Order: sequence, then C-alpha cells, then structure tokens
Amino acid sequence: MGVDYIKYIVANKLCTRCGICAGVCPKKVFEMGRDFLPEVVSDECIDCGLCSDSCPGRDVDFKELAKIAGSDQNEYHEYIGHFIDYVAGYSTDPEIRRRSSSGGIVTALLKYALAEKIVHRAVVAEADPDRPCCFKPVIVTDPAELSQATGSKYSFVNTCKILKDVINREGKTAIVALSCQVHALRKYMAKVPCAQDKIIIIGLACSSAMPLDATEFILRSNHVKPTDVEEVRYRSGIWPGQWVANFKDGREIDLTRPKNHEYVFKILNRLFPVPRCLLCSDGYNEFSDISVSDPWFAIRAGVDRYIDDRGWSLAIVRTEKGRNIIEGALGKNYIYIESIRKRIDPDQVTPMLIEKKRYVPLRIKRLEKKGRPVPDYNLATPKTTLSIRWREWKNRMQYFILAHKLSRMIVAVLLKHKF
Repeated sequence: MGVDYIKYIVANKLCTRCGICAGVCPKKVFEMGRDFLPEVVSDECIDCGLCSDSCPGRDVDFKELAKIAGSDQNEYHEYIGHFIDYVAGYSTDPEIRRRSSSGGIVTALLKYALAEKIVHRAVVAEADPDRPCCFKPVIVTDPAELSQATGSKYSFVNTCKILKDVINREGKTAIVALSCQVHALRKYMAKVPCAQDKIIIIGLACSSAMPLDATEFILRSNHVKPTDVEEVRYRSGIWPGQWVANFKDGREIDLTRPKNHEYVFKILNRLFPVPRCLLCSDGYNEFSDISVSDPWFAIRAGVDRYIDDRGWSLAIVRTEKGRNIIEGALGKNYIYIESIRKRIDPDQVTPMLIEKKRYVPLRIKRLEKKGRPVPDYNLATPKTTLSIRWREWKNRMQYFILAHKLSRMIVAVLLKHKF
C-alpha cells in the first residue's frame, strides 16, 4: 500500500524530501509538512502505486534511469555518468551573470526556452515570503520573473510536489531539480510515459541539502534573529560568493566567517548532516537532460581561466533534448560556451565526487551489514584501496564528532567571535 510504503521510507530516514508523493497522488493523500517531510492528510488512498513507484528513497536503479532519460547509449564515465559533451560557459546577460552563483547558465537557458516558446513554463525555487530562510517551488511563465530565482539555495525544496500543477497543462515544462528530485521524476516517467515528452530537466550538482537548522545556526552565530530576515542568499557577490542575509528593513550583512563560502558550507554539512544525503551516489545529476555546476573539476585540472570573479558554469550535456537547448541558446546569443571535453579529463574529480562514488558505497555496505534499510542503485561496488578506506573513515569521524551538540556549541562560539 502506498501510504504504508511512504511511512516506511520516512521512518527509516530514506526520504529525500523531493515531494513526489504529494505531486503525483490523484487523491491528494499527502501534503509536505513544515519539516519538508510528507504527511498523510487523507484516508482516500486508492493504492494506485504512483507514490511508491515514483519514490526515490530506496529503489533507484541507475541503469534503468539512464534508459528512461535516453542517455544510456551515450559515452559513460564512472564519476559523471553518461554524456554527449561537457562545456564551460556563462550567460551573455551581465546582470544574470552577476546575480547568479556561477555563470548564470541555468537562468539563461530558461530565459531562452521561455522566450522562444520551447517551453510554456519553468519550475524554479524562490524564497518563501511566509517562512524566512525557506524556499518553495514556483511556476514561472514570464522570462522577466526568473530574476527572483537566481542563485543557489542550500535548503530543502519540495520541487516535485508541484508536478500535479503542471503535468496536465498544455505544452512543455522545464524543471530545475536536484539529483534526488530527478530520480523521482524519471521513475514517474516510467509509470507515465507521456510525461517524458512534456518535461525538460535542468539538473543541479549537489553534495547535500541542508536542514533549516543549519541556516538558522549561522544566522544566530552572527547575532541575527531568523524572524528578522527576509531572505538568505548563499552565493552573493563575486564568485564563489558569500552568505548574505537581507533584512526586512532593507539592511544586508555578510554571514560568512571566515570569509570563505566553501569552508562554511562544509562545516555546516558536518554539523547538520542529512542521513539520506550521506547515502546519495549522484553528485552531478546524471539523469537530467543538462546538469550544471561550478567548474570545479576544470579548475582542479589546472585551467585557471575559470577562476573568475564573474563566475563560469560547467554544463554536462546528457541527452538530445539537452543538446538542442544548449545549441539553441548559443545560436540566439543567450549564452557563451566552449567545449572542454578534449582538454579536461573527468578523472580530475572534486572531493565531492570522491565522496559520492567511493565513500557512499562503503557507507551503504556497512549499514547493510547492520540490517539497516539502504538505497539500492543497482551498481557494482567499486574496488577500494586502503587509502580510500582510511579517508572514508576520517570523513565518517568528522560527521560523527561535529554532529554532536557540544561541537555545535563550540563552533557557534568561534563564529560569534568572528573566527
């Protein structure tokens, strides 16, 4: 029964908070709660199976998802998945590039697709006016409205819950989504094939979501009451950006202490780990049509050109749909891109990808031995060296120690003294 399955997923901390159960239920049995987890609000379940079959919490067959996405015959690399090409680029609109976290490719592609009527609407995340520091999925039909959705959101967003509001509408929809949300969308497409032609997915690279507690922690560490904040921007200013709080009275303060965005993000991820994110093996959104990230692995390969205050985007083109969007936007001068496939080897991976592809399988195997429910990706366990096991152990100890309340208290004191 669908309701029992979703309850099982939530109870065993396998819920990704994607919102697909609320988005596909024909009887509106589920609503997403204030903690972003599904809640049962009706007893009218007809046991259609859409929620359980679409849920990405436990059964996530990567090989099957590639077939559904239509990318399974394309070139494959173990770290970044199937791809046609990967490029570096940015929006040709200076304002979009300035407001975006890293180059503005996502906003530029959406602007092109809406303006040229390739899609009739786009699903993006915007600040929730009713809940400071939180974000919600919204439907945008006017390219001018996209400016409110630029920038990274290090928070849960129940993106897939909005599926019920778009799937039966005429025309196509572009959806900006994280890896787990894309897993849900692809599983839904397997059950409802007509959705495949109606949805274009732009995926965002993701190491982990962060609970609301993490954002409120950094606010309080800067002597800021969360209720006084209108919006938090996680990647404001010159690339790679600073954490900034915008107040209801118009004031703005920099939350980043020390002034290093990546450092603060890593610390908060370890202070407030999300159990299901620690078991996710898809960092670069392998089953989207186009996945977009910062150009970290190009920079690690020694291409200093992409260390630019204005920001560059790395886009991995995975499907023909994705290629058509990229080429169309390039032809209409919405974006500038350059192929880096021949110059940069994906083996120049980031620490995030090492964690996803090397540490996660070890975590899953360890939990399986303890009899704990875990995600099943239908992937062979990669060979591991003693060095990988040692690094994974250190990584695990960081999470174990920093997630303790005492560690949070110590870090809070250091941040308040502007460490």
